Amino acid sequence: MIPKHRFELARSSPVTDLAWIGNNILLASDERDIHIVDVERMKEVATLKGHTECIIGIRYNPVTNILVSGGMDKFVFLWDLRLKKPFNTCLAHSRDVTSVDISFDGSVVLTTGLDGYCRVFSVFTGKCLKTITIMGSPDLSNAKMTLDGRFALITALDGSLSLWDLQTLTMVKAYKGHINGAFIVESHIGSWNNASSFVLAGGDDGTVRIWDYATAEPLAAYSLPGPITSANINPDDESCKSAFATCRNSVRLFEIGIERGAGRMEIEAAVSRSLITD
Repeated sequence: MIPKHRFELARSSPVTDLAWIGNNILLASDERDIHIVDVERMKEVATLKGHTECIIGIRYNPVTNILVSGGMDKFVFLWDLRLKKPFNTCLAHSRDVTSVDISFDGSVVLTTGLDGYCRVFSVFTGKCLKTITIMGSPDLSNAKMTLDGRFALITALDGSLSLWDLQTLTMVKAYKGHINGAFIVESHIGSWNNASSFVLAGGDDGTVRIWDYATAEPLAAYSLPGPITSANINPDDESCKSAFATCRNSVRLFEIGIERGAGRMEIEAAVSRSLITD
């Protein structure tokens, strides 16, 4: 496939995470900085600085216009995007912060770390409110909250992918087949036209897998040429446009469609364009 669009960051180091702002703006974190990129114009419009080491995870809340980031400096930063400055920081883990998420109402942040903990923090006080410890204390790579803030989808570096109740702090569901042991890769919860919910995760083997959220049934699996380091769903797009970043400094946009027939889900996925190429 010939890429229709090309965008090069100032430095050639890997893109570590992506987050959508509406339908047009994509945030790419690279080393210690966060780059705000206008996808339509293929132009960087702003750079956020503050972290002292590599940024691993970023997430944006459109309701409050807050961006949260975390990385190898063990800190979580909360950014006011109007001012392009952080309004709060907190020391979240004793080792690298591997992922961050923010609740729909913007009141709490969910984090994971290589110290084996998943934690919930208050956005405004920075205080740790809850801590989840998975049996065996594996290094954790990612966590995502459901829209109601009740559950968290947690990915560990032992290959496990599970759904946890944030009120009772217990596991309620496990999704089988995920491969994750070497890279910090992530998982997402999405839906098609607000009808059918699914779980999506990228793996070390370069495979993107999709499960039914309610039943944990595998729905689809397809491959990219390299380990998946980031997978993100645009929540404002009903077609579930997703961006995947590989270790080869490339970002590929997918259009994922779904039809329910003969009692099963049928998923079609195709690369529509590449934003960053080797």
